[in-house]
Amino acid sequence: MISWVEKGLSIVDNDESNEYLTSAAISLLNSQFRIVKIIGNMGKKVEINGLGGISLVHNNRIDVSEKLLKRCIDLMNHRDSGISSAATALLNKQWNELSDQQQEAVINQSIDLVDAKPVSSCTAINLINNHLLKSDSRRETIANKCINILLKSDNSLQCLATAQQRLATAQQRLAAAQYAKNYIEGSSAPAERKANALHYCQGLSRNSGVDNPDEVAIFTEALQTLQAQVGGSYSQMRIATQPIVTNGNERASPSPPPATNSAALARAARPTR
Repeated sequence: MISWVEKGLSIVDNDESNEYLTSAAISLLNSQFRIVKIIGNMGKKVEINGLGGISLVHNNRIDVSEKLLKRCIDLMNHRDSGISSAATALLNKQWNELSDQQQEAVINQSIDLVDAKPVSSCTAINLINNHLLKSDSRRETIANKCINILLKSDNSLQCLATAQQRLATAQQRLAAAQYAKNYIEGSSAPAERKANALHYCQGLSRNSGVDNPDEVAIFTEALQTLQAQVGGSYSQMRIATQPIVTNGNERASPSPPPATNSAALARAARPTR
């Protein structure tokens, strides 16, 4: 396996490598990061000093894991979404290997990637979900981005050329739904406002035209949890009995909460700072 990891490192370090090969190599290195670090330690040399003792001299291979992390931070902005996604996934999994400064750089780039192609966007949202502090003020901006993803109709999804592209878009929506749900649940807003926001997002998922029961379930389960937390008072919430309305095309659409755009919706569920 060491020889495969060394080949992977060589591929990732070469700007001329095939894009599919590069993303595959990054994924291999992510799963075998322990061996990446071992390869660095193999770079030690043992020499006898003038006093007859043994000393360790390190060559430049000792920095191999750090070099890979820096390379992946650079590759987050790669034009190829497969490489970008693979690099972001590695940084997500190896988060504790990053310095504070590197973590901040990765978070900033991940926020930018939320608006990128579905494959990159999905991986970036997952990283943010895992590592952005609950108190970070940027969570509202990300919530707006994620709700905008859920606002997209099925029109663009149905015309996608391949099953792989459709799957990537569905996974992006699932990640966006999970983030939006977490943001709303972590809010300090009253239960009624949380229910409004969750119900609105649930409606967006139900009426997206995508076969996405897992996405709908995210908001359904969140509403059920909220109901259990507030008990009988939940039944008094206006949103709990608010019907689904239809538009002129007789297509069901969610009744909008008092805030009718994504930015206002996120502000309505703004979490404790």
